[in-house]
Amino acid sequence: MQFHITAMDGTDNEAPKRRECAWLPHLDYVTKQKVAGTFLLGGTIVDEAGNKIGSTLFVEVDDRSALDCWLADDPFSQQNVWQSFDIKIVEIPPFE
Repeated sequence: MQFHITAMDGTDNEAPKRRECAWLPHLDYVTKQKVAGTFLLGGTIVDEAGNKIGSTLFVEVDDRSALDCWLADDPFSQQNVWQSFDIKIVEIPPFE
């Protein structure tokens, strides 16, 4: 199944620091997941002032339970960067 996830960061004063500290481990995680074929595409959500406030991801895993595990293993979840999720099932056609 393919999922679109909007993961929003916390809004407390420490949120930007948590994101900064977790960035390299998060990048390593999604790079490995890209190689494994589960991470399809993603990026940072920024506000109008250019502040990083969340992430958007497209992930392909077997089911919602697998997605929950995938997200739990991401350093942004483990280090409490992401505080809320909006998750939708999507169908992304193959582009050749």
